[in-house]
Amino acid sequence: MMAKQLQNMQPWSRRSVADHANDEGMPAAIQLRMAATKRKSKPQVAHRLHFIPEWAEKRNLKQAEIVEETGADKGTVSRWFSGNMPQDKYLDALVSCLAVEDVEALFRHPDDDWIARFLGDRSDEEKERIRAILLAAFPKKVA
Repeated sequence: MMAKQLQNMQPWSRRSVADHANDEGMPAAIQLRMAATKRKSKPQVAHRLHFIPEWAEKRNLKQAEIVEETGADKGTVSRWFSGNMPQDKYLDALVSCLAVEDVEALFRHPDDDWIARFLGDRSDEEKERIRAILLAAFPKKVA
């Protein structure tokens, strides 16, 4: 039966293989089916909690130099630059390598670090005065 149906398909037919693909009269063995395609979901944007790449850039350090100084392998350091969290055993070495004050500094952007140091030991009253002065000096622009 299958051979007979194949013979009936004329080679000069203008119908393409895709046109014949889902012919209802064809046996299941002959019917061509397109594989089910999976829809690609939107890529998940990892929320990075640390600023190791920014600190490395500020200190002009390459990943290879961080590998040497921390004792981590290059794949591990590469994953840090991609957003993975470093293991606890590497934190002290990273602090030393990146020349930051403490582990918490790894979780602040280098540009924000001076503000944290400046405001660190100030009282709440002083912080509020500083805030008021900054708002007076740099008012928000109204569009």
